[in-house]
Amino acid sequence: MAEIILIDDDVEARHSIKEVFKQSSYSYLSFVEEDSFEKGFELIKQREPIVLFLELSLPDGDGIELGKKVLRHYPNLPIVLLSQLQMFEPVHEAINAGFSGYLLKPVTKSEALQVLDRLLIKGLVREANDYVRQEKTEEENDFYLIGPIR
Repeated sequence: MAEIILIDDDVEARHSIKEVFKQSSYSYLSFVEEDSFEKGFELIKQREPIVLFLELSLPDGDGIELGKKVLRHYPNLPIVLLSQLQMFEPVHEAINAGFSGYLLKPVTKSEALQVLDRLLIKGLVREANDYVRQEKTEEENDFYLIGPIR
């Protein structure tokens, strides 16, 4: 089953974001939470989510460093960084690391759903393009004979 993972040590923030998705058109997606760098990375390896929401400041590590580590293993996984900091530096670092978004906490319902819409549509387009490329490659590899075989 497709799922979203949220790694954040703030229990209220996790609950709030989880409720947004449960009460939306994305309620069919599974939603899994974790509260630390190490446990979060293990969860990602076990579950391979379709989207990762990740807090900038975790008790046992830096969210940007965790995101970079995740992207080395899963380069197509969309990562959205969450933070209460209204500073340009972490936004800039997240963009340069290849993250897909940055949301300020507290995250509003419209912001969360807007970013999820964008990421899921982008994922569907990528999957469709991969499928078309695969089909095209298979067609190029097909072998056609014209005329009788002797």
